Amino acid sequence: MLKFLHLTFAPGLTSLVESELLDSGIIADRKEILDPHRGGLKLAYRPETLVKVWARSRLCTSALIDLGTIYVESLADIYEAAKALELEKLFGAMPTFRIDTSGEMPDKIKFSQAPLKMKDAICDRQREKFGFRPSVDRDNPTLRLVAHFQGPKVHVSVDLFNEPLHKRGYRIHIGAAPIKENKAAALLKFAGYTGAEPLVDPFCGSGTIALEALMIQRGLYPGLLKEFPREEILAKLDARLPALLREELAWCETHFRETMAKGHFASILASDADGGILRKAEKNLLRLGRGLEKEISFTRADVLDLDYQDSLWVCNPPYGERLEGEGPDGEIEELLRDWGYRLKHTCAPARIALIYPKSAELNKLGFKPSRKLQAPSGPIDTWFWYYDVYGKRS
Repeated sequence: MLKFLHLTFAPGLTSLVESELLDSGIIADRKEILDPHRGGLKLAYRPETLVKVWARSRLCTSALIDLGTIYVESLADIYEAAKALELEKLFGAMPTFRIDTSGEMPDKIKFSQAPLKMKDAICDRQREKFGFRPSVDRDNPTLRLVAHFQGPKVHVSVDLFNEPLHKRGYRIHIGAAPIKENKAAALLKFAGYTGAEPLVDPFCGSGTIALEALMIQRGLYPGLLKEFPREEILAKLDARLPALLREELAWCETHFRETMAKGHFASILASDADGGILRKAEKNLLRLGRGLEKEISFTRADVLDLDYQDSLWVCNPPYGERLEGEGPDGEIEELLRDWGYRLKHTCAPARIALIYPKSAELNKLGFKPSRKLQAPSGPIDTWFWYYDVYGKRS
């Protein structure tokens, strides 16, 4: 019996995801959220909830269906526990599959050994049940299994969608150290962006923040940009899923069209000093399509030449760990100092939200943050920072 959905997302974003689930109508009550932790949370499994997460969530990375918990202390335990999984009752014979592992292994088990042992067990069970061994396909498997280790406790789940939820499909042209789509959407939510006020991204790169802002402003949910999942896999798990997914996509389409019909949208301005990366951003906007190809103003400009007032600035500025070798730290400190000065003297009042490591160089901006949120980017300890700029230097 299917009991839980496990939603995963970037560490530190739990409060933002909880808010998104409520604001977007994925859940009706905060009490539905179970076991919230740094990089995930659980919801009771309902097919309606699963399709809404897939179609509407801008912040989640995956929506996993919980298959149960096993307890292991050795490779032999992993093999026996994995072989006992009755996957054929849910999915029948699998032509191909893939296993991803994460977390902290028990002391006696090497990280590289666990997925191999689980693979052997699943293949052996299917050969006994159906007379053939499934193949491992890393790129486009019939089914993706996920095993998350917490020492001897292993949570086993399945991802029906294979592709991470952060992939919208529009971003095929990227620059150096791009921000992921769901991380950009999270920064916009942290900033309180609703689409009602002008937005400026002065370090736009390949345009991810601006494109995510446009999607929010126009009521365009990510599901409308994705390929329909494999219907036969959805139906094997839950016969209701294909029809519910089509109904959900129809609702998303109606929501988008009704939002577009309102008209009179605030501007979204994106700039970068690199003309080459701006051309990539423009191509990504064209790929987004949906009649929005001219709805972002991309401009080649230095951040110190911008003078937009009464705007929300949301950006991913350059910093040393992200763009190693791109320039001395002193240049970045000088850039931040000069940008802060210009914000105060030319652009105030303004609101600023950015992603940046917790470092002394950020103080050169010259403003005290109104709030902050730790949101690591891989090994880099990045934070979300929010500033209200009223024209008075801190």
